[in-house]
Amino acid sequence: MSGKQWRPCPVEGCDRKRRNNQVVCRRCWWFVEKELRERIWRLFRSDETRGGREHQAALIEAVRICSAQLAKQHKFQKRQSHGDARDHA
Repeated sequence: MSGKQWRPCPVEGCDRKRRNNQVVCRRCWWFVEKELRERIWRLFRSDETRGGREHQAALIEAVRICSAQLAKQHKFQKRQSHGDARDHA
């Protein structure tokens, strides 16, 4: 065993796993816009800001964005699989 511990992704509706040191799973991480990803990394790398109020707020925002994007993706996929009523009008 590799010693890496896995946890569920905290994004609502995501069934993937993330490593203990990751905010969200790899798929969801790419839902976060580049500027916020960079801010999270910058805050994490600094001993002064890691775990602080600004860092925590950025993490919460990232999870919120991921949840919204995943919900939108699921809604689109559901519409595609069942056929959108507007396609038949």
